[in-house]
Amino acid sequence: MADLEKLANDKWRAGVSRAALAGVGAHSDVQLRPLALRLDAAVRLSGLSRSEIYRRAREGELPLLKIGNRTLVRVADLERILDSLPHLHPASARSPEAEKA
Repeated sequence: MADLEKLANDKWRAGVSRAALAGVGAHSDVQLRPLALRLDAAVRLSGLSRSEIYRRAREGELPLLKIGNRTLVRVADLERILDSLPHLHPASARSPEAEKA
């Protein structure tokens, strides 16, 4: 999940104004971490499709937040969904061509 967190942090920081970061020096230990992502960012950063996110929301697995015309996904909820996905084990990662042989 560290990769998702780093990508989200970098994308979020890019949208933060210099004034908002005025108190955060270059050598500060402060880590900026978004609490929520807009839906398009959640799709890009997680690798889940927009349809998959909406399906999981409809089924009650992934709460979506609405503020004005923005739909937000909490980073913690997105990480929980990704952590719940089955892991692909090397033995089951064989290509279809290898199974035909």
